[in-house]
Parts: sequence; structure tokens; C-alpha cells
Amino acid sequence: MNGLPAGPPTNDVVLKQQGNTPFFSGQTLIYNQPGQLQIQAQGTYQQVKRQTSFTLQLLKPPVPPRPVYHCDLNCQLKQHTPLIITGAIALFVLLAIVLLALAVMRWRREQPKPYGYLTNGRPNGDVDLSRFRRPVISSIDLQTKGNFNFGLANFELVFPKDGKAYIRLARSNSSRVAIDFPGEPKPKDVTAQEIEIKPGRKIYVNDRKVASFETSPGKRWT
Repeated sequence: MNGLPAGPPTNDVVLKQQGNTPFFSGQTLIYNQPGQLQIQAQGTYQQVKRQTSFTLQLLKPPVPPRPVYHCDLNCQLKQHTPLIITGAIALFVLLAIVLLALAVMRWRREQPKPYGYLTNGRPNGDVDLSRFRRPVISSIDLQTKGNFNFGLANFELVFPKDGKAYIRLARSNSSRVAIDFPGEPKPKDVTAQEIEIKPGRKIYVNDRKVASFETSPGKRWT
């Protein structure tokens, strides 16, 4: 083949006639190397010896196609089990985060919110209590947001779920805190126990009027 031997020096093949047909067949070696193959045929016909030769072009055998593998539902589930588990875990975590966020939002909506104003009775002396997010406002925070002089008094305004406003003393208080009541001869002392403070009530520190709780801004003291 192509000038190079591809098999043994001789490869004689005895051809046998297939019945009364003009066809002869025999077995030979298999040549896997592509190239030109020379074939010489010798025979006797009507007592006369005859000989012929011809060449064939041997081609490289084609690569057989890969077998088609059909994967059923169970097979696909086995192949994608890690991906399915990872996706399920991610979906569960995402759902948990969404539920937690909704729960926090609902909890915040249900929390009582401060309302009204605390004023010092002078122009531009109002503090909008709705600016505070927590339902308990300390006097320290009120002094930070507004122009108040509570001295050493330390008290808290409390807004629970019942929609009312209350006042109470804080632990570190060292001054007398009181609020006035209609019909009472003198202001009532504030203690650690919550006392309802209604709109228009004034807050006293050591018998000095320092603030009042109002439902609208611009309240002036007379």
C-alpha cells in the first residue's frame, strides 16, 4: 500500500464459485491502513490460464456515531439531584427571609407610635413627637430635639397600644416632676408608675413650668 507492505508478503485467496452463478467469493485479511491495494486474480477458463490485476483505493473507515442514550425521568432526577437540592435550599432560605421581613414590617406597623407635640410655650418651641420611632421618649431625647430646660429631671413619655399618652419617672431622676390636673389645687407628682397625661397638661420640674403636651403645634402659654 502506497509503496509500503500492509500485511504478509503473500495473501493467496482461493475463490469459490457461488453455485451456478458467475460470482466467486473468498476470505482475505482486513487492512485498516488507508491507501491503494493491488489485487491480482489468476484463474483457468476453458483450459486457458488467465491473469489480471487492478487496484483499489482503501479509505479510512468512518468513526461510528456514538450511541444515542435516552434518559428517562428517573435518570434525569438522579443526574440533577444536587442541583435540585441546592435550588430547594436556596428557595427555602429566600422564602424564610421574605417571611421574616414581612413579620418585621407587620410588627412595626402594630407598634404604637407617639403623637402630639411637646412645647415650651414660646414661638418655635414645639417638638413633633411623631418624629420619634419608639413608643417611649426620654426627656434627654426631648432636650436634644427641642429647646427645653429640664435640669436634672429625667422622665419618659410613654405611648402604649391603648392610644393614650403617659408620663413616668426614669430611674436616674433627681428632681421633682409633676403635672397639673384640672380642679386640683396643685400639680400632681409624677412617679415611676405611669400617669396619663392628656392634651393641655403642663409639666413642672421643681415647681417650674417647663413644657406642655399638646395635640397641635403653636400653643402659647398665658
